[in-house]
Amino acid sequence: MVGKTLLHYEVLEQIGKGGMGEVFKARDSKLGREVALNILPPELVGDPEREMRFQREARALASLQHPNVASVYGFEEVDDVRFLVMELIAGTELTPRMKEGPFSVAETRDIARQIASGLEAAHECGIVHRDLKPGNVMINNEGEVKILDFGLAQAWFGESDDQSTSGTNPTMTAAMTQVGAILGTAAYMSPEQARGANVDRRADIWAFGVLLFELLTGKQLFQGETISDTLAAVLRAEPEWELLPVDEAPGLCRLIERCLERNPKQRLRDIGEARIFLQDGDVSGSSLSFSVLGMPAAAEPATPGRTPVFLLAAVAALCLAAGGMIGWKVLAKSDPPHILHTMIPPPESTDYDLKGAAPGPATISPDGSMVAFSAADEEGASLLYLRHLDKGESVALSGTEGAAYPFWSPDSKFIGYFDNEEAKLRKVAVAGGPPVTLCVAENVKGGSWNEHGEIIFAPTASSQIFMVPAIGGEPQALTKMDSSFNSHRHPRFLPGGREFLFVARPNTSSEDNTIFRATMDTSLAPVPIARSQANFEYAQGHLLTVREGVLMATPYLLGQDAITEGGTPIVENILTLPGAAVGVFSVAENGMVVFQTGAATGANQQLYWTELENGGQQPLGEVGQIFNPFISPDGKLAIVEDRESSNEGVDLWLVDLETGLRTRFTFAQGDEQFPCWSADGKTVYYTEQFDQKFRLMEQPVEGQGGAAILIESDLPMAPSDCSPDGKFLLLNVIREEDQNVEMHILDLQGQTSETTLLASTPEANLGGGMYSPDGRWIAFHTNTAAAWDVFVMPASGGPRKWQVSTDGSVYPNWNSTGTELFVSRFNGDLRSFEVDGSGETFRVGKFRTLVNVDPPTEEGRNYDLHPDDTRILQAGIDPAFRAKV
Repeated sequence: MVGKTLLHYEVLEQIGKGGMGEVFKARDSKLGREVALNILPPELVGDPEREMRFQREARALASLQHPNVASVYGFEEVDDVRFLVMELIAGTELTPRMKEGPFSVAETRDIARQIASGLEAAHECGIVHRDLKPGNVMINNEGEVKILDFGLAQAWFGESDDQSTSGTNPTMTAAMTQVGAILGTAAYMSPEQARGANVDRRADIWAFGVLLFELLTGKQLFQGETISDTLAAVLRAEPEWELLPVDEAPGLCRLIERCLERNPKQRLRDIGEARIFLQDGDVSGSSLSFSVLGMPAAAEPATPGRTPVFLLAAVAALCLAAGGMIGWKVLAKSDPPHILHTMIPPPESTDYDLKGAAPGPATISPDGSMVAFSAADEEGASLLYLRHLDKGESVALSGTEGAAYPFWSPDSKFIGYFDNEEAKLRKVAVAGGPPVTLCVAENVKGGSWNEHGEIIFAPTASSQIFMVPAIGGEPQALTKMDSSFNSHRHPRFLPGGREFLFVARPNTSSEDNTIFRATMDTSLAPVPIARSQANFEYAQGHLLTVREGVLMATPYLLGQDAITEGGTPIVENILTLPGAAVGVFSVAENGMVVFQTGAATGANQQLYWTELENGGQQPLGEVGQIFNPFISPDGKLAIVEDRESSNEGVDLWLVDLETGLRTRFTFAQGDEQFPCWSADGKTVYYTEQFDQKFRLMEQPVEGQGGAAILIESDLPMAPSDCSPDGKFLLLNVIREEDQNVEMHILDLQGQTSETTLLASTPEANLGGGMYSPDGRWIAFHTNTAAAWDVFVMPASGGPRKWQVSTDGSVYPNWNSTGTELFVSRFNGDLRSFEVDGSGETFRVGKFRTLVNVDPPTEEGRNYDLHPDDTRILQAGIDPAFRAKV
């Protein structure tokens, strides 16, 4: 080929060879410049469909002009030779330089910023690289980064769901004799590519994270002796995080961690966020980050015509905190708003919540001058903190231990909050002074304060909205629940203080929450006005809601029965806690919004063992959205809820407790939840929710038998335990008249599907029922006037009961001999009470605190005791994840 002329290109010398053909240096006699020609091999020619697709991709690339992307000038054909005409880069690939050892932080940042900038430009044009690796990145003689081969091989081979085809990685197939190229390409594939699935721009973000890791460490991240070994490492191997220079560049390291999330839904959403961070500089530690629109710019202004998307959790990566403030009036203007980033580190020796309880989503004062939030110390104890935005430090408010869900008085002088240690609704003055108790509240889910001295709040996770005077008093119910919803929460007063909005959480987790408009006049029924993934906020004539992880602003007129369709996207990747139906954002009267972005901790749920004697922890299986572990009677299996592995809602999976291997157990379209084992471990009982129906199901673990319906109802119900003799099943059943929870028994050997009421408490809920090993007693939790606590009653029923805990506990669990009763406290303490049920009465002795575990949540059981009585199985935030933050 050297010496030949193709059209007006004189071929000078061969400069490379790869999976998509040979590359030659050539001179363009028409334009008087040197170019690179990629000559396609003959075996790739002759398929009209592939050629058309390749030409379309080449034309798209030719339209992409960016200083960090090697330009494609055209796609030509002459004498049955097809070739791409590309920019000739005078420089070196990253590969040989990386063999010399790690790059400095400054070098890495500069190279990464340029790569991110090039990828961002391509992604905005709808172009995904799909094969980003050191061999496709060059640095020219001026130190400028150039990305090569954007999507060309994939354009030729096409997408494929079959991992065996070349579509999964064209370089692997086209270069089968080049072992280094094979392993190198495989090592930069995203997990979804390695599984043979179709990919999008998040595959490039993964490869970008791999590149950054290797630049900083000088070590290949994923490697193996064979392709299979390398792909297995991509799918399973945990990166050696300790190699990263966390002390020198914590923000950069967290950015890498965020890019290397195996679940693409939790990965960094937009490479542009990385580009902004890399050009703006590093940030030390976990932080809340605020961005202001309509103020003088400290960094580059937003692109005209586009709503800005901010780097937030991309900087703080795996910590849960990042945020911003937005001036709403700019939304109606065509001029681009300006952006100012200010980072707020957590107070010394604390961190923002990492355990999923969300003790204090940051909330901005009505006048926009202050932010209140909770932060937890190393022991998990939280305090309420206040930060004036014109000052450089956050100040702890004394006496606010256990603070959660803060909200402001309309004059910005007081903060209301829930004390989750004392189960009280309290208020504290911003100017100082001790907190004041307003009323008992077991587990508040949001509050709001109007100018008339009234506070509306949700006192529990399963209650309606109540009102209490701001000076304290007896709460009064304002709303009523029906069977379609299991909770009213996150109320917000509208201007004037006589109307308010609130969130109604549906019984079926696959449905969005409904936002209702209500009035202080309880004779008027609430009106549904919108749907949202999480909560909402109102300001400046806009309703802020969360849709598919994006914070949206939609015009809303007071009194309007429904918001209009559409809306303006404000922030991507808003942090949401699905079970709590809360997105972490708050709005001031002037339209400033403080928010958090990133992955909810549920996305990092990990099964892991905790030893009761020494607190030692050992992860089990893969990270995911895993809840409600229940160990089989023989201790070999566990049944868990999985909320992300299918698109069909919540499913049940079996877990091998020896290997951690998970196997899908249920396949129905709706939600399958609240599993428990039969006494012999051969059957699992669970609730199936679909199309507003609730079915109690029975399904064998082994064999070919399918699930059988035991009960079907319009009201929610959930099994909690089976009696040791296998004859009875404990059920939690919603009471239709007031939506409180009762405890029922189903006779598994009877001929009827009717249940028998076992225990019911007026204006209270019961749950978590567990039989003692001898079957004589049932331990359960219920909400009292003081708090949620654990009680024991005879298994035969009756009015008699014995109180076990007195300071807030749920989810009791018996040891194998029935001599100890374990309970989970809301601060994360796992306690064991000495108990004696051998006689006609029940005796409770002293307790000991064993270990600190993830606090219980409304998602369900967060732990189970193994039959050997030495360890518990938790579904909580991944311990390795917590250690890295």
